[in-house]
Amino acid sequence: MATLPKVIEALQPYDGRDEATLTQHARLLREAGYIPGGKRGVGAPHMTSRHAAVLLLGIFASPTPKDSVGTVEALGILRHHFTEGRLAERFDWLDGRNFLDALMLLIERAREVTDLLSDLIEADRQWTEAQVGHIHATTAKGGGLIELNVEISSVSATVRASWGPVELLKVIYMVDSERFMSGEYNSRMNADRKVTTQFSLRTIVGLHNVIYGG
Repeated sequence: MATLPKVIEALQPYDGRDEATLTQHARLLREAGYIPGGKRGVGAPHMTSRHAAVLLLGIFASPTPKDSVGTVEALGILRHHFTEGRLAERFDWLDGRNFLDALMLLIERAREVTDLLSDLIEADRQWTEAQVGHIHATTAKGGGLIELNVEISSVSATVRASWGPVELLKVIYMVDSERFMSGEYNSRMNADRKVTTQFSLRTIVGLHNVIYGG
């Protein structure tokens, strides 16, 4: 069973900050009701892929723990804007989603994504048996020749896959026009110190493994 401490432990190597800092982020998100609270050890609440997506967004896209809740509230509702690229049809399950739902689905379907990328690389040319084994082993961990990254800025987010200089996929999430016109995002847009972050398929696979086993 995936508990909050296990998810924090899985995220820490990819974030780089110490577990104590990540736990502060999680505590504030828990107090805001975005992840479940409860007792420790036996009977601790089970973490789902949605809770993992909340932690991923709140921790990675926030410079300090106190920013976590605001980050999830502002960026989780970014709306799907468009999808393009050679792999667009293979990732159509991201269309029409808000950004938090997209992160949740990426975590849930991480194995499907790594299998797709492995097959794409393998079909590109004649590889030796050893090379094929290396391709599948590396891609299964979220690495390999095709890079899939999630980029988050102050008011938008992009899921991008590329093979060297060739872009295979771009999925854009942006502020809803009504919320933009209402001025809800003015402070984020007008700040000179803008927080941007990026994480790769490795982080997504790491979360999938701790939630579903792997």
